[in-house]
Amino acid sequence: MAQAEKLALWFSVEGDLKFLSHRFMMLLWHRALVRAGTPLRYSQGFNPHPRLSLPLPRNVGISSKQELLVLEVQQRDPVKELQHKIQNQLPPGMLIITLGYVPGDISAQPRWAAYQITLNEQVNTEKLARRIESFLQSTDWPVSRPARGRHPQRTVNLRAGITSLELKQDVLHCTIPVRTTGTIRIEELLTALELNGPEQTLEISRVEVGYPNDYNMN
Repeated sequence: MAQAEKLALWFSVEGDLKFLSHRFMMLLWHRALVRAGTPLRYSQGFNPHPRLSLPLPRNVGISSKQELLVLEVQQRDPVKELQHKIQNQLPPGMLIITLGYVPGDISAQPRWAAYQITLNEQVNTEKLARRIESFLQSTDWPVSRPARGRHPQRTVNLRAGITSLELKQDVLHCTIPVRTTGTIRIEELLTALELNGPEQTLEISRVEVGYPNDYNMN
């Protein structure tokens, strides 16, 4: 059997589509790819599934400027033609940025993610700046995570899971490393900074994700 071709597709998610769950986002992509005539590769067995994945699922309510979809296809079609066909099947709020073929043996393991949080003008930025300074100067900021599914309740060090944090006017910028042992959740950071009220943030957006070089958008 010939080795499958692997395709990396970068896209953005904005507007009401940011409220789609991971499950429905995957369903949307499957339907769009099938309607576009994409030569998808499927798993074997009685209930075959398309071989596609979102390496870093986006939390509900968060928009994104750089989402990555990785899919296996049976053949190489011209990328410009393929991009046009797929884009025509996507709803408003989803835009393909670029796509390209990648080596089949390279894992799309994300390394870090950068976020921008646009704040409501009513937020006291001076108080927030002091809170950020206190957070950055600390070495240990314990956060308790409740039990979820198979995972028992535990405490994580929030400070160790944030590599950069900066306030520029009314926009908060942060970078979070993605770790197989556990990644800090953006809502945990906002709670620590006392920004957990929905009226305090206008928009939360994932603006960039670091992947191995073969998955670089450029």
